[in-house]
Amino acid sequence: MSIYQPPVKHGGVQNQIFNATDFAQNSSSSAPSQASNDARYLKNSGIVVSSASTTFNNTVTIAAQALLSNLSVSGLLNTKQNSDALVTATFAAAQTYSFLTGMVYTLQSNSTTTTTLAITDIPTTPQQSYIFTFILQPGTANSPYWIKPNSNFISVNGGSVALYGLQNIALPAAYTYIVQQVTVINSSTTTTPSFVAFVSVSAY
Repeated sequence: MSIYQPPVKHGGVQNQIFNATDFAQNSSSSAPSQASNDARYLKNSGIVVSSASTTFNNTVTIAAQALLSNLSVSGLLNTKQNSDALVTATFAAAQTYSFLTGMVYTLQSNSTTTTTLAITDIPTTPQQSYIFTFILQPGTANSPYWIKPNSNFISVNGGSVALYGLQNIALPAAYTYIVQQVTVINSSTTTTPSFVAFVSVSAY
C-alpha cells in the first residue's frame, strides 16, 4: 500500500497521472503532505484555473494560441511574427482614442476641422512610450485631412500635454493614404506621470 495520499481534485477533476514530486515530506511525520501548489496538477484537457503564482523553471512550449491579459518581459522578447489589430474609428471635430481600445486606427477623413484630440487610459508606469498609428484615407484625393489639433496641445488622461512636430509636416503633391503617428511619452521616474507628445505625418 502506498504511503502517499491520493491527488486531490482540482476544478472537480482528479488528475489521473500521479507525480511523487507533488508531495513534500513532512519532517515531523513519516506521512508526506501535499505541496501547496495547485498548478502542479495540470489537466490535459478542459480549463485549468489557479489563483496562485506559478513559476516554471524550464522551457514552456505552447502549441496553440495563448491569451494574455497583460505581459511583462524582463529579458529579450524574440518574435517571428507580430501584428496589431486595426480599430475602425470615425473622423470628427472632437476626437478621442483609448489605449484600452487599441493603438492602430483606420478611418476615412474629411474637411471637418479638428478641435481637440484626446488620448485616454494611458498607464502611469514611469518611463514608458506609447505609439498610436492612424491610417487615414481622405474623402477627397490629395487633401491634407489628417488629425490636426487647433493648438500645440492635446489631452492625455484628461490633462493638457504639449504636442511637438506640427510645424514639421510636409506632404507630397499626390497621395491616397495618410499615415499619422502620435507618440506619448511618460518621462517621469515616479508614480506621478509627466507626459509629452510628438506627431509625425506621411502620405502615400
